[in-house]
Amino acid sequence: KMIWGTWLTKGLEFLFLGIGSWLDLRTRELPLKFFGIFGFLALGCNVVWNYQKIQSLLAGCAVGIFFLSLGWLTKEAVGYGDGLGILILGMFEGVKNVSLILFGAFLLGGIYGGYRMLTKKSKATDTLPFFPFLMLSYLGVWIL
Repeated sequence: KMIWGTWLTKGLEFLFLGIGSWLDLRTRELPLKFFGIFGFLALGCNVVWNYQKIQSLLAGCAVGIFFLSLGWLTKEAVGYGDGLGILILGMFEGVKNVSLILFGAFLLGGIYGGYRMLTKKSKATDTLPFFPFLMLSYLGVWIL
C-alpha cells in the first residue's frame, strides 16, 4: 500500500532534519521559510498518502505547540526554532513517534551536555543546538 510514498516521506523528514541540523550547528538560526516549506510538505504527504489518522497528526502538532509555548513562557530558553521543528516533525510522525524521538533527543542532549560540563568545555548556562540530537534520535528510532 503506497510503500514508495512512505519512503518519500521518510526522505523528506531526513532532509528536514539534516538541513535543520546543519543550519543549527552553523548559524544557530533557522529561517521561517525553511519551516514553511517543510510544514507544507509534511501536510502534503499526509493528504496525498493518508498515512496517519488526523488525530495523530493533530496530537503531533500539539507537542510542537507545547514546546513553542514553553519557549514563550521561558523567554526562549527553549528556542522557537526547536518548537517549530518539533511541530513539523509531529506533522510527519504523529504523536507516538515524535514523543519517542524527543525522548531520545533529550537523552542524547543530556548525555552530551553532561559530558561537556564534566570536561569543563561548557557551563550549565550554555546552550546546545537541538536539531542534531533530533536527527540522531530520528535515525535511531527508524534503524532500531
